[in-house]
Amino acid sequence: MKRAALAFVLFATACFSLGRSETTYTGSGETPRTDGALKTAAQDLSCPIQQLKIEAETVRRYMNETAFRFVIEGCGQRAGYVESCILDDKPRPGFTTIDGSLACRWIMVTRVSLGQHDGGT
Repeated sequence: MKRAALAFVLFATACFSLGRSETTYTGSGETPRTDGALKTAAQDLSCPIQQLKIEAETVRRYMNETAFRFVIEGCGQRAGYVESCILDDKPRPGFTTIDGSLACRWIMVTRVSLGQHDGGT
């Protein structure tokens, strides 16, 4: 019973976290969720993580849903990501451990060019 209660608390914490108002986060290690999304975007957009920023972040309402979560910009591109999370005691390839047995991945669903890109300088 205690394990179920702990799992519920982890769900509630992960699912109802407040969105950030600051949009210049660049992967400091403070938040595994945003670090994971930025690392995914760096690969998808072929852009150094230092040049990426989170332009918008939505708040998840329920654990067992895949929901639109981030808009990330960098290197002349903007991408939108859905977040898909699972409960699993074993790390899975492509997932980032958020807290305890909660693991998430970010899937790019939109990508647009914002104009000319100068090659990262």
